[in-house]
Amino acid sequence: MFERCVCEFSQFLLRINYYLTFHFYRYMNSRLLGNVGALKRVEFLLGVQKIHLQSELKVGELALAAGIHPRRLPSLIKAHFGCSFSRLIAKHRVIEARQLLAKCEDKSIFDVALDSGFSNVASFYRTFKCETGQTPVQYQLSCRYADSPSEAF
Repeated sequence: MFERCVCEFSQFLLRINYYLTFHFYRYMNSRLLGNVGALKRVEFLLGVQKIHLQSELKVGELALAAGIHPRRLPSLIKAHFGCSFSRLIAKHRVIEARQLLAKCEDKSIFDVALDSGFSNVASFYRTFKCETGQTPVQYQLSCRYADSPSEAF
């Protein structure tokens, strides 16, 4: 008798788990699909208009530009991009900094940090190292050596 109750209870739990999981993913997908236009606007603002180059960019400013309520934007970013707002902005700034370091050899690290949207050099170094595994100087040197023809020893 006891084993039968345990078996029925475990089947009951499995059905509840399936139901909750199914409806949770259905709910999340419907929320994301309803916001495809907003997410495309966010991608456009970051990729084409390069709004991330503003050093003091806030969630509210990006939300206003994308036409999304400021309270909804962080959850949309987390669901679509898999990271927080600040992490997304940092990634785009590091991409910009990598491009500047690779093509502008005459720019100082300070200028690259400011031109890529960072407010100070310390946060630029920390974020760049975290994202790429190299310091900005190491990355710049590796780009120089990669572009120069190798000399015979």
